[in-house]
Amino acid sequence: MSGMDKRREIPKTVCFANLSPGEVRLEMMDSVAGVFSYFAEKGEPVIRATVTVNSGPRVAEGRSQVVDQFTQSGCEWLWMVDSDMTFETNSLELLLETAYGYDDALIVGGLCFGGRAE
Repeated sequence: MSGMDKRREIPKTVCFANLSPGEVRLEMMDSVAGVFSYFAEKGEPVIRATVTVNSGPRVAEGRSQVVDQFTQSGCEWLWMVDSDMTFETNSLELLLETAYGYDDALIVGGLCFGGRAE
């Protein structure tokens, strides 16, 4: 590899985390199930741990609890998803490919829009 090419192989150890007020939307669970199925069909067990934190209006505290539990998971990457989010089945794969594309990638996030499609 040249000095300009900082690409590295994609080792996939992900901790899936959900921050919730106690309920999750059906559409979110459908998205999560789609991601698990997507990687199962590829024969790649990417998500090695899960963290669920029940959080009320003090969201920052809940996110800190998620990170604390993630650090004990042994996984390299944390995929934190709110209970009202939806996403495509290959979203995690795209995030991993982006993150592992460069040695200095520490945080990769998706652009999320509020509101519901009718």
